[in-house]
Amino acid sequence: MDRTPPTAHAEEPPSLAPAITGPGRPVSGVVRFDEVVHDVEVWIDDAPQGWIVGGAGNTFSLAGAAPTAEGAHTVVARATDEAGNAGQVTVGTLVVDDTPPSLTTSLVD
Repeated sequence: MDRTPPTAHAEEPPSLAPAITGPGRPVSGVVRFDEVVHDVEVWIDDAPQGWIVGGAGNTFSLAGAAPTAEGAHTVVARATDEAGNAGQVTVGTLVVDDTPPSLTTSLVD
């Protein structure tokens, strides 16, 4: 009987869609699992964000709503294999920075 949880590694760290700002913007990244997995769920800062879509083989792309609070946020993928064993991998840290750069001007005589 298989009692080993699936293991994985992040192939692409999480990132925000650059052209979209504010709540609800997509988060992307890629995780590769060492075996066929089912029921893969994305968590950001210990809060479930939804299920992720499978790609070719055991690769899954993360898609979900980005956190709105500025700062660093931990992205985790949790997966269950065919035998019901659960495992998780920290995909990486997502940094939200919506503060525009400051601009100063000075008049020259």
